[in-house]
Amino acid sequence: MPKIADLEVTPNPNARKFVLKEPITYGVAKSYESAEEAIGDELASNL
Repeated sequence: MPKIADLEVTPNPNARKFVLKEPITYGVAKSYESAEEAIGDELASNL
């Protein structure tokens, strides 16, 4: 079942906000500046 409930427009025309039905991670925020930084993170690599 898809976890994405909705997509929202942001002030940045190159970005969208994904609204999820449930958390992907619990209490852990992750941020990457490049694809190389995301190596090893399955979710980030797939995005």
